Formats: sequence, structure tokens, C-alpha cells
Amino acid sequence: MANSDVIELISLASLSESDVRLLREDNCIEAKKAKDKLPDSLWDTYSAFANSDGGLILLGVSENSRRELNVTGVTDAEKLKRDFWNTVNDRSKVNATVLSDQDVVIRHGSSGDFIVIHVPRAGREIMPIYVGADPFSREQHRGTFRRNNEGDYHCDRDEVKAMFRDGSDTPQDLRIVEDLGSAALDSGTIASYCGNSQIISLTIVKKLDSIVGMIALPLLTEFGPATYMIFGSQYMVGCGRRCRAHSVWTEKRDVWMKIPWKSLFARR
Repeated sequence: MANSDVIELISLASLSESDVRLLREDNCIEAKKAKDKLPDSLWDTYSAFANSDGGLILLGVSENSRRELNVTGVTDAEKLKRDFWNTVNDRSKVNATVLSDQDVVIRHGSSGDFIVIHVPRAGREIMPIYVGADPFSREQHRGTFRRNNEGDYHCDRDEVKAMFRDGSDTPQDLRIVEDLGSAALDSGTIASYCGNSQIISLTIVKKLDSIVGMIALPLLTEFGPATYMIFGSQYMVGCGRRCRAHSVWTEKRDVWMKIPWKSLFARR
């Protein structure tokens, strides 16, 4: 069963015990026995899924030696569900709730009741989702996690800082690069790529910022990081310390130059 099918099933509250047997733990499926209480590792997975691509947590489900999933059931599903909601809304436990009421469902099977928790990917504005009070903690069951294959792993300090930075009101890649302007663009590169007059070329370059999600202002004297990364003068962009794109200028430029950006503006 494809992961997309599983998400559809949980949206219809129809995931059955026989469906569970078809699943395997991976980057978006996690099984936890959780017979009588919520395991501490549940919150590692909650953080990891929310900071990655989302996923399903199955409580009352165990994995055997052949990696098969089987419903083993929970003792009191209603109590565990209440405990989950109380804890996920406790800001001393996790810093944010990314779930809605329909994301937590109790299912009944011949082997017992099990709980399915759909954790969506968190919005950039509230990332990182972390456990405890310190997002940089490396202690067990504390800090910020990411999902990789079947495991939940601590994010390193730079990863956490990047999430905070991208979650600001105006992320770095949406800001106009100051103190550079059109003088920092390499006219030869623009002309050879666009094959047109400088004004038309600048117009196309200006639209590039909008196409890749950057801010595009009416003035042709202000550009975002993508433009400088692709068409900027290496010397001037290198001196423009406000341009975060310079760190990837040399390794990304050749790749981006191969993208047929001109075709995006044809007959518009």
C-alpha cells in the first residue's frame, strides 16, 4: 500500500487491522506498542514527522522480526487519546500543536483497539517543532528531531538555526539583497543567456526572482538572492556580505544556468 493511500485511509477514518499488516515502518510510518501509556519516544517521532514530511504514528501496533506490523492493542484507547491531547497541548512538553481533531482516530480490530495519529508537516512559520524547553538539546527525548528512513534523529545546531531563520516573518530567501543593485550583475552573462537587449534581459532576470519564489519589485535596480547567484558578478557578489546566496554561488550557478528560464516567459 502506497503512503499516499494510507493518508487517504486515515482521512476517511477507515484504516483497518488488515491494512496495518500491509504497512512497513519507513520515513512516514511509525509503530509503537503503547499498551498502557504513551511512550516517551512518541514525542521524538511527533517532532521528527512535523519537521520532515509528516507521517502516521500507530499506537497499539508492534513490529516483528520480519518487519511486519501487527495490531497488539491498547488497554484503554480513550484514556490514551485524552493523554495524547493533554500532552501535545502542554507547552512544557512540545512547543506547538500541528494537529486538528480529525488527525487522531481510534480504530477497532479483532486483536484490540489501536490509535492512528496523523502528524502533518509543520508550516515553516512554526518550525522547528521540538520536545522540552530547549530546541538545541541533545538529551534523550529532548530537542528537535528529523525523520530519516525508519529513525528519528536529533537535528544539529545549524539545522535548528536554519529552521528558525526560515520561519521569520521575512525569510532570507525572500529578502531583497541590499547595497548591490544591477551593478553587481554580470552583463556578459545576462546577454549571452538572454540573447536580447539589456532592458529585456533585465526584465527576464527580474521575473526570475518571482518564478523561484523571491520578491519581485517594480524597480529593475533591486534583486533577490537567486538573481545574484545565477547572473551576479562573482567578485561583487563575493564582496556583498548580505547575500546569503554567495555561499552556493560556484556550485549552483552551472546547474541553474541550464534551466530554460526564457521558456517560462514565452508568449506571456
